[in-house]
Amino acid sequence: MVLVYFVYKLSHVIWLILVLCLVVYKCSIMVCIGKK
Repeated sequence: MVLVYFVYKLSHVIWLILVLCLVVYKCSIMVCIGKK
């Protein structure tokens, strides 16, 4: 039961990191386009 909870929390952390990476990626693209 503890393992299920741990995996559940871990998946949330991984999802959060993925979203964060996507936001940074999109922002960097917008900055690059803005410079050109």
